[in-house]
Amino acid sequence: MRVSSLYRTTFGFLAAFAFGCGSDKTTAPITTGTLAVTVSSPPLAPSSVQLAGPGGFAQTLMATTIIPHAPLGSYTITADSTERPDSIVGETVFTGSVVGSPAVVSAGDTAKVSVTYALDHERGALWASDVSNSVNEYGGAQLRTPGAIHRLATTPVGVSNGLAFDGNGDMWVSHLYSDTLYAYTVAARNSPSPIPISRTLDSPSLSVPEQMAFDSHGTLWVADFNKGLVGFSAVQVSTGGHNVTAAYSVVDTIVYTQGMQAITFDSAGNAWVSEAGADQLVEFSAAQLDQAQPTTPAMRINSQFADPSALTFDTHGNLWVANELHYELDMFTPAQLAAGGFPLPTIAINTVRPAGLAWDNNGNLWVGDKDEGQLHEYTPAQLTASGNVTPARVITVAEVQVGPIAFDKWAIAHPDTTAPTMKRINASVSAPRARHSAP
Repeated sequence: MRVSSLYRTTFGFLAAFAFGCGSDKTTAPITTGTLAVTVSSPPLAPSSVQLAGPGGFAQTLMATTIIPHAPLGSYTITADSTERPDSIVGETVFTGSVVGSPAVVSAGDTAKVSVTYALDHERGALWASDVSNSVNEYGGAQLRTPGAIHRLATTPVGVSNGLAFDGNGDMWVSHLYSDTLYAYTVAARNSPSPIPISRTLDSPSLSVPEQMAFDSHGTLWVADFNKGLVGFSAVQVSTGGHNVTAAYSVVDTIVYTQGMQAITFDSAGNAWVSEAGADQLVEFSAAQLDQAQPTTPAMRINSQFADPSALTFDTHGNLWVANELHYELDMFTPAQLAAGGFPLPTIAINTVRPAGLAWDNNGNLWVGDKDEGQLHEYTPAQLTASGNVTPARVITVAEVQVGPIAFDKWAIAHPDTTAPTMKRINASVSAPRARHSAP
């Protein structure tokens, strides 16, 4: 009797304990979910997708990403435009399209978003001076195919023999027999042809303005055949105006023979100038550019020059010279430039009558031909040996005589109505920079 009673008591206690424990057990609430963002990146260009969510959540995604413990709530997803450097000039621009934003992350669930990029437009062109009457635009797509091409846009500028771009992307053009320089903004170059002049700068300091170059301070330097090296400050350049006296003027001590024709700057800010009248190159140091009296150049280079008409440095500090009436493309090394004197060019390539030089995005050198109305492209490999070198590409353009040439990385090339073209946007305003670009 006592055993039975004890058994019943123990069983009842255990049952009550088990029942009580079961009634106190709880399940923790689920406070996160999963956010899956699928990104289809454009070829050879980066993606940049911005996430903004609850509680200040922010993250940048460059590729497809799954966030497994995302806080619950609503997320906004945006895709920046992105760009890929073109093989010749400028960039190819892609815009992102988002499906599924805003995305709501629920407890234990997966919210899905997709981002795809589509080709939007190309930015970049080559401008070539026709020394007889105009400056003309050619698109990157045209420059990839040998043969004959036509200009996409033009602006009439009498006898143009100078082209330069400032830091804002404004294109400056000189008129050989005028005291006036002409500026064309990016917005103007994006407008219908003929391209309107944005502002002018005329000066008694100019007589026969030839080629031009900007220094690192934004000063516009003009090689004037009659008056020497003339510099307009960044402020003068930005405002333009009438009867503007140049801020700087540098002349050689051999004024009677100089005939300055082209100018470029080395990495130290020294100006190298071709003096066609003396068939020589001279260097004015950065310090000498502030002097206002006849100045003996820091260096003189005499060689087999016959009307050296265009100058440009490569990334190794070699100076390339369009030796126009010698029908030759000449290169001088930094050591030769430092020594001065009468060096023969390290490389001398037999070519057409060269009057314009410009480097593209791939380090190829483009040469404007004044006789045949052509553009010749030389690859880095072709620029390593002298003699007869067949250009990688020969393109016949609309000019009668091709003078200075320059690559424009800012403007959107005008449509080529004779070939399939990409979408051209924002034609009436300055082309926007994409927020992210390929390295």
